[in-house]
Amino acid sequence: MAHVIPHAGVPAIDPDQHRLVVHGLVREPRLFTMDRLVRFPSESRVHFLECSGNTGNEWNGPSGLPVQFTHGLLYMPNRDGFVPDPRPGAL
Repeated sequence: MAHVIPHAGVPAIDPDQHRLVVHGLVREPRLFTMDRLVRFPSESRVHFLECSGNTGNEWNGPSGLPVQFTHGLLYMPNRDGFVPDPRPGAL
């Protein structure tokens, strides 16, 4: 879960209709449904993320704003998801 500032809106995704397609530089293209994806083993990880807009007010010199406004856009989301097996044919 993470706080985000969506600059282009939030997509409405129907899990029953959603598909993940893996193609391109792969031996065998694959299409996954959400039902199939949630059956993969999963793990939780915590990551430190920082907004690319941090320090934007400081590019032309000190802004005089409090540090919370200039460097405060960061969070540590907990990501739950499957870990892909890198071995060929593992999926």
